[in-house]
Amino acid sequence: MAELTDEALSEIDKDIVASLEKCGLAAIRLSEHEEPDHLTAALETCFLALKVHHAFEEHIDGNGERQEARNQVAEISKLYLELSGNTEVLDTLVYLYRKNSGLVESNSSLLCQIVRALEAVDQSELDSMTKSIQGALAERVKTSFNYEGIIDPRALGAVVDEMQDSIHAIETNITESNELYGSTQQKADFAVNTHQTVQTLLTEMKTNVEEVRDDLFTTRHFACDMIDEAVIGGFYSRELRPIALNTRQYIVGHIGEEQVTAILTEGDDRYLTGRAEAVIAKSDLLRLQAQRERVDGHLSDSSGWIQEVNQHLSNAGQVPQRNADQFRSSASTFHVLSYCPLFGFIFALMFLKKVKAFAAAFESGHQIYEDLGTEMIVKTEKLRKLNAKLVINYPASMVLAQAAKQLGSYIGSSGPSQ
Repeated sequence: MAELTDEALSEIDKDIVASLEKCGLAAIRLSEHEEPDHLTAALETCFLALKVHHAFEEHIDGNGERQEARNQVAEISKLYLELSGNTEVLDTLVYLYRKNSGLVESNSSLLCQIVRALEAVDQSELDSMTKSIQGALAERVKTSFNYEGIIDPRALGAVVDEMQDSIHAIETNITESNELYGSTQQKADFAVNTHQTVQTLLTEMKTNVEEVRDDLFTTRHFACDMIDEAVIGGFYSRELRPIALNTRQYIVGHIGEEQVTAILTEGDDRYLTGRAEAVIAKSDLLRLQAQRERVDGHLSDSSGWIQEVNQHLSNAGQVPQRNADQFRSSASTFHVLSYCPLFGFIFALMFLKKVKAFAAAFESGHQIYEDLGTEMIVKTEKLRKLNAKLVINYPASMVLAQAAKQLGSYIGSSGPSQ
């Protein structure tokens, strides 16, 4: 295993030396051309080779390979010194810096316009209006009610009152939503227009970047790294450091310290598009309009809720009649069965129990229940008389008599008909 590891490490050492050799040869070939672009590419290749050696030098274990790497770097450094002193190369670097500096300046101006446009929008007012509409849209009103089988008209009336309160609340919310929609239009339009303006400015910034695409200083671009003071202080050898400082001074002399510093310190967002996107996103200028666009759907839903509650109102109004019909059906059964010998007494008691269960209805004065009670008194009395003719059904006739009396008591105690 140790032999395999040593062999692998030896191969890695050879690969590093080979890479340096290839970089050196490529730089030499590029430097043989007179065109400034080729000479600048040769300088970049030299810088890349120096970075490779700086990164891997301490990992080269073989003495022979380490010395070979140093020899390669020495040759590359000589070429680097030569190219760094070439006026055409320096002027090419100045051209790149000027182009990128102009881009930074243009986009910086556009970013300032974006910031000023965003500052013209009153964010607190936008927040307040947005929350007001959100509150109106979030309001929920009860639309489901339990009323089937309620015998007491007063209890049923309480449920009906709830329904009417719900309709009133929905109608009030509709009015409020419409008012908010109208009162926020001017502010929403201004915010939307501002958003469109800043988006146009952001697009212009991105277009500027695209137009300089071939000459952009991407992250860790060699033209930035080679004159970065942090790189100069910690990367270059003593022989190369003075020429690196001269290169920086040459560029600064043509571009300006402030402009060069701006390019070197911006990092990944050198051209400010990320910062522009961030401030636009943070302002969220479309939030009010987004809520306003929900109003139409909310109003449509609200109309549906009113129809739903109105249907409940209609159904609730039919509850007394349905209760009366159910009572009438049950009473008819109990009446007929109460005439059965021996067992009639049991069904008469069941009828009496039914009468007492409807006490609240009969005492309410509701016309449907009053009519039902009067009808039941007549039918019960008639059946009582039939049962009384049979001695065996006498107990049933007594219970029916009590039921009729109870009905009369309920009807008599009721107030005016409803």
